[in-house]
Amino acid sequence: MTKIYILYLFTFLAYEFKFFPININDIAGILLGIYALALFLFKKNSLSNIHTLSFLNKDFKYILYSGLLIIFSYFIFSQESLFVSTVKAIRILYFYLSLFMSIYIMNESIIFAEKKVQNLSKLIRIIVYTSFFVLFSSIFYSFIAECKIQYGGSFCFLNQSNYSANGYIPTSLFFINIILLKIIENYNIRFQNFRYLKYIIFFNIASSLIITTYSGSRGALTTFVVTLISLNFGIIKNLFKLKFTKFTVFFILLTTLIFSTKIEQLLELRSFSYIVNPNFGSDRFGLQIFKQDSIILGIGNFNLVGPFSPSNFDGTLRLFTISYGLVGLIFILFLLYFFIKKLILLRKKLLITKNFKSINILYSVFIYTVTFSIANENIIINGVSIIFLFSMIMPLMLLNYLSNKLRVKDYEIK
Repeated sequence: MTKIYILYLFTFLAYEFKFFPININDIAGILLGIYALALFLFKKNSLSNIHTLSFLNKDFKYILYSGLLIIFSYFIFSQESLFVSTVKAIRILYFYLSLFMSIYIMNESIIFAEKKVQNLSKLIRIIVYTSFFVLFSSIFYSFIAECKIQYGGSFCFLNQSNYSANGYIPTSLFFINIILLKIIENYNIRFQNFRYLKYIIFFNIASSLIITTYSGSRGALTTFVVTLISLNFGIIKNLFKLKFTKFTVFFILLTTLIFSTKIEQLLELRSFSYIVNPNFGSDRFGLQIFKQDSIILGIGNFNLVGPFSPSNFDGTLRLFTISYGLVGLIFILFLLYFFIKKLILLRKKLLITKNFKSINILYSVFIYTVTFSIANENIIINGVSIIFLFSMIMPLMLLNYLSNKLRVKDYEIK
């Protein structure tokens, strides 16, 4: 159990060093990602869990091999120096390392859950407690020290100064916690002192919202809100039916308060600035998908001014189309196709096990992933990649495991 605690702690510990360009969880991601990728490429059976192997089917192989072929082809034919070409290739390759670290952690988690019946509830507690640790530490740090976020803000995640990281990391932790809460309810998983665990989950969700709101990242806040709506659409739609529940009354009062008092201006919440003073004239939000004169093949592995500088465009789509042109567009459509196919296959499994409520989780994972990827590229070394990829993989592999494991409607853990 200690090993599982350590794995999750290093996954969520996106602590930013001031003297080093990557975060603590990036270091863990590189090491574990390389290890898991090597296992899959050269000794696949070492991922000794039948549930993990069923998740990594032939479709996943196609995505892996085609992506690696594109990256290394551009590396080989690059006209830049060997050092710059290598850094670019590694930075785009980090997408796969983050992905495989997530798969490795879930593989170890499922192995742990399989040992004893009660270990599934222990696993969920570990995920909730480790996310609580980093979020509580973040709130505590915000009170005792001055946050150094680019656009200001009174709350920050650990030692992060980048506004995107301060927005998207808590958003990922919010998604992880609320999905776990949904799975607990949908599978009727029983805990001792569940009320205590539920309070911690609510703290994690509330802390994530606070940090995201103060981060200055409008994309992260949008992702947070859109995902929350997708997970609670049945309640939200009562607003349009004029059914005044406690939630709808609270929502209307909160919205009225924000607009009537201009609370976002009083609190200097840049995350809400698009409501009061929208500005989408920036090139960052333009619709230019391809780089001029580089439409077919793009400009290479990564669009960098220097080998360690951040990318100068937003969006996962533009990351691939500007880097690889039409080749990149085909690849990302290929990726989207297999992602949707995986969701459809999982949906069939949920229908077989008659867990209809969890189907909404699949829809939310899709909405969350797509929305998350639109505003900023979050699949490179920046402290976000590890947590984002895990927050997307975790619910899919956990639902895949439960669907394989269970063939009855109710599953109870004493």
